[in-house]
Amino acid sequence: MAPFFPDDAGIGREFLAEGVILAPSYGTVKRIESNPRQTRIIIYLSIFDTHIQYYPADGIVTKQYTVNTGQNYFANDIGRSAHNNSKVTHFMAGQREFIISQFTGFFARRLVTFAGPLPAKAGVGERLGVILFGSRVELILPTQGLKLAIGPGAKLAGPNTAIGKYSFP
Repeated sequence: MAPFFPDDAGIGREFLAEGVILAPSYGTVKRIESNPRQTRIIIYLSIFDTHIQYYPADGIVTKQYTVNTGQNYFANDIGRSAHNNSKVTHFMAGQREFIISQFTGFFARRLVTFAGPLPAKAGVGERLGVILFGSRVELILPTQGLKLAIGPGAKLAGPNTAIGKYSFP
């Protein structure tokens, strides 16, 4: 169990410059989809990845909900696993709304989030939740002013990976 839920040593403080966005999880970037309004980063967590999720920036959690579809496809099947059970967290980082979705996989059937009563403060690198084994995470960010530092295939080390930066506050 220890590799899935290690005791975090803390985030890389060198990443805490203004506008920097940290990875919301460990895993491999499977796909990045972008349009003028939003950018969607799809991350696959294998059974060898840490299964804790993190807030990628400071903000306020405004909404959380569960989507129970009854489906449990393999998480690395990007098309089909989008229909798996999920928990969705919306939070505001300044004027930007970020959305993090935790998806179950074929083996993973339990999603946990740690936010208290809403609205709740969320600190960069703090634990958002946990997915219990082989799963996927999606991060949706506003596109305007965003410069990504990652691409498909990038290996993420949770809050110790800077995935991008906004060019203005």
